[in-house]
Amino acid sequence: MSKNEDDIGSKISDFEILQKLGKGTYGFVAKVRSKKNSKLYAMKISDLSLVIPDELKYYENEGIIMQKLNHKNVCRCYRTFREGKFLCMVLDLADNGNLCTFFISHMKLNKVIDEEKLWDIYEKCIRGLVYMHSEGVIHRDIKIENILMNNEGEIK
Repeated sequence: MSKNEDDIGSKISDFEILQKLGKGTYGFVAKVRSKKNSKLYAMKISDLSLVIPDELKYYENEGIIMQKLNHKNVCRCYRTFREGKFLCMVLDLADNGNLCTFFISHMKLNKVIDEEKLWDIYEKCIRGLVYMHSEGVIHRDIKIENILMNNEGEIK
């Protein structure tokens, strides 16, 4: 098995699916381990047979566009590939989930989120968006469920 970081895999069988992280209209996101380099990633798997034909081009272009982006506050896309009716994107793993889950967990525990932490989250979101806009990319679905956090506290 190659330990080359660039060799992460290019088909679903190159990855071990460890856990389903979320579900969307056309597919789901899973935590996966590459069988090629043993690293953890998130894999977005979209069922293109469910996508409205007029929107298909957006799904096919998403991975191409994301692979060109490189900023600490934008989720990195390492690889995209199509396997049958599925479009797969191998992404940064945001092990701490999304902002919605973060806020709800604090509310359930009656924990107040420090104002400084909220401003830090806000600043990182804006930095990621400003970078994307500077690259001519517009995020078409900004919501707290799509703002992710990793174990290092980075916002994606």
